[in-house]
Parts: sequence; structure tokens; C-alpha cells
Amino acid sequence: MAHHWTLIVLFSGYLPLALTILFTVSFAWFYTRRYASETQHSCLSLITVISGLSFSLLTCLLIPIDVFFASYAKLHNGTFADWAKNGTLLQDVEDTLEGTYFAFYSIVLIYLFLILPFVYFYSEYQTDPILESSFAQSFRRAILYTSVFPLALGVMLTMGAIIPMRQNSHNATDWDWIRHELVDNKGQDAFGFAFSILSALGVCTLILYLGLGMMAFPLSLIRGFASAAKERVNLREQQENLKARIAVLKGRIQMRNASQEDYQILAELTEEEAQLLRHERYVAEFQATWTYRLRRMIRPVQMIFGFMGLSLSLLVVVSLLLSNVDKVTNSDANSGYVLKLATLPNPIDYILLECQKFLSLDYVFFGSLISYLVVCCIFSIQRFGIWCCCFKAYSIRRGRTLPQALIMMCGILILCVFGLNILIYAISPQYTTFGSQHYILNDTIRPCDFDAPPHECIQTRATSLLNRFNYRMAVFGFGYYWLSWLFILVSVGGYFVFQFRSRISVAGQRDEEEDDLME
Repeated sequence: MAHHWTLIVLFSGYLPLALTILFTVSFAWFYTRRYASETQHSCLSLITVISGLSFSLLTCLLIPIDVFFASYAKLHNGTFADWAKNGTLLQDVEDTLEGTYFAFYSIVLIYLFLILPFVYFYSEYQTDPILESSFAQSFRRAILYTSVFPLALGVMLTMGAIIPMRQNSHNATDWDWIRHELVDNKGQDAFGFAFSILSALGVCTLILYLGLGMMAFPLSLIRGFASAAKERVNLREQQENLKARIAVLKGRIQMRNASQEDYQILAELTEEEAQLLRHERYVAEFQATWTYRLRRMIRPVQMIFGFMGLSLSLLVVVSLLLSNVDKVTNSDANSGYVLKLATLPNPIDYILLECQKFLSLDYVFFGSLISYLVVCCIFSIQRFGIWCCCFKAYSIRRGRTLPQALIMMCGILILCVFGLNILIYAISPQYTTFGSQHYILNDTIRPCDFDAPPHECIQTRATSLLNRFNYRMAVFGFGYYWLSWLFILVSVGGYFVFQFRSRISVAGQRDEEEDDLME
């Protein structure tokens, strides 16, 4: 039995974990290299962004492995597996998984509040030719400006340790009580408060970037660019009209019969002609690419992936909608809208539970879902840019993104992943909480839920931590719930906006990219 358990853990636990780590690092490396500037990139910023994205994505992609260990603890007949009857072994597995989550989240917090700010400010001084700072000067300034971020994290952790206001011992001082909250309680309240704050910020970030990108990305694949051939013909017609008008004005000037207004119009038409020539050059360059030459082969593939992506986006929206209706019906705000028993069908939840019946198929679907949602976030960041205080701070362009912009994008994506952990739990509550576990009640085998007798069902460590934080600080669960309604509204509105707007032209997109680079 021990040998059988070892093989199961190896092929269904550690092997998928190794493949998940390999996939995550490859995914982060591909997108970082895709957008990094070919002339102004630095190895420090590239390594920081790749490693930061990898650690943050792993916090999400560990969930199927967590679900596997929880599900494998019970058999389909509702009884515990032989290995799980050993309470010590089961507790060791749970402690290992929980420790892994805490370790990864702690690393992500270090990246978010220490490493990313330091590398950002260091790159700011190193890449700016006006500042001309030496290594020592850049290092000192980066340390100075970065010190604000660990201070903010320290404030959040301290607030998390103090706010829950448990009854302290009468024989202990205030400092002893704080030490108990931070040390004896393993800092879980402090960590939970920081996690909840960042998750709330992450959900807000998801509303902006994923809410729009989840519809804009697949629709852009389905609709494609406007016809390059028709665009070039239209540009030439406009050029002919402009040339005729310019010739008339030049004739007036030669005959000395032109007014001051004619000179002004001539200058405007000449500038417009130069712009049309530039647009025609952009279209000609696009028509010379292999992408355009192979368009008859590429377009069907793009449309297939576009329809698949749109279907997945609609599934996410429908699943979230049904889950929210279920929560408002069967839960309450005092518990942070924790859903004890799902009564409505949930498409994403159903697919994941069915996939779990086949070896590692749920890993594939779950990993594909997370990857798709992250790609939608990246597409949205690229399309709309990085904004700060209503001003566009940076643009994300393929092969021309500054190191500082990459670091900012990494920070935004880390927040998005925090929000994704909340979203994934909302759209697949049964899978992420109990997996395929069953229990026996009055000789009837039933799927596990929160109404099951104590110790009959095992929660995944991810959901256990999330529900623990939401129960202790129900205001965050309340906020997640109503923010998810806003996410649905933005997604539905984004669908209609991007569905009926005109298709992007080749010249228009190039013009937009050039304008962004000149800002």
C-alpha cells in the first residue's frame, strides 16, 4: 500500500507540480521577452519580472494539486482511503500544502513590496541619460525610495495582528499580546489581513483589465484587422484627391492670386499627404510580412481560437452570475457570503469535476483557464496601457517596452493573480473546496459540502485559508461579492462595445504605437 501511495503521489502530485513549474516559468519568460525592449532592456529587470510572474502564477496553479490530495483522501463510495486513515500522514500532507501556500505568498509579497520597487527605481536612474547616475548613486536612491513599500507592508501586517481584537490575558502586557498575535498565532491574522487587502485591490484590477480584456481579446481574433488591400486602395484614392487640391492651390500661388488662408490650407494638405504616405508605407510593410502572406491559413486558426476564447469568457461570466445568485439566496453578508451549499448548476465547476475523473485532465483545463485569463489581462494592458492617477504612465509594445513599464506590468499582473484566486473560487466553489469527495449520510452517498458531519470531508488548503480570512474579516468577503457583480457588468458592457466598434486598421494601429512611444 505504501508503494502504491508513493506512485500515486509521484505521478499525480509531484510530476504535475514539476510540469506546472516548467510551464509557468516558460510562460513568464515568453511574454517578458516578447514585450521587452530590444535596445533598452536590462538583465536585472528581465530576471525580476520572469521570477515574479512565475511565483505569482504558481499560487494559482497549485490549486489543482491541492484538490488532488483532498480528493484522493476519499474513495468514490464515501469512505476514507487507506493512507488517509492514518491521521498523522494526512495532517502532514495538509501542513505541507499550507506551508507551501504561505511560502509562495510570502515570496510574492517580498517581490511586490521590496524587489519590484527597488528594481523599478534602480532602472529609472540607470536608463535615464539625463540623470547620468553611477551605480552607487542609483543603488542608494533606489533603496531610499523603496523603503516606503516595506513600511506600508509592515503597517498592514501590524493592523492585521491588532484589528481582530481577541480577549487578551489580564496578566500580559500589550506588547506580549502583540507578540502572541504575530508569533504564537503564526502571524496568520496579520498575513490574512495583508492577503485580503491585496486581493481586494486585485479584484479591482481584474474589473478594469480582465473585465475588458476577456471580451476584447477573443473578439479581436474573430474580427481581425480591416482589409489591408482595401485600406491601401482607399489611401491611394485619398492621395489622388489631395494631390489635385494641392495642385490647384499651388497654381493660385504661382499666379499670385492666393490669400493667406490658401497658404494655411496648403500647409495642412501637405502635412496630411505626408501622413497618408506614411500610412501607405505601414500597410505595404504589413503586406510584405509572412503573417499577411499566410493569412488564408492563419485567419481560420485565429477565428477558431477566438470563438473558443469567447466561449470560455462567456462560461466564466455565466458561472460567476450563477454563483452570485446562489450566494445571495443561500448565504448572508455576516459570513462574508461563504457558500455552504450550491443549489444552482455551475458550468465551470461541472467541467472541472468531470475532468477530474480522468487522470490529470482537470490540471490541463484549469491551467488553460488560468493561462487564458492572464493572456486576456496582458492583452488589455497592451491595448489600454498602464494608467496612474488618470494619466497614461506607460505603453506596452512588442519589442519596445521600457524596463520600468515591464516592472509595472509585472506588479499589475501580480495583483491580477491575487484577484484570480478570488474569482476561481467564485466560479468553481465545489471543485476548489472539496473536489470529487463524497461522504455517507443515512446509507446515501452524497457530494461533500459544508453541511457534512465534522471530519467527514477535507477542505483544500487554499479554500480553507480563504474562508478562514473571510470569516474573521467578513467585510472583505462582502466586498468581493459586490465587486464580482461590477466585474459582470463591465464584461457584458465590454462585449457590446468591442462587438460593434469598427475594426482596427493596420495604419491606425501603427500610428497609435508610434504616438505611445513618443509620449
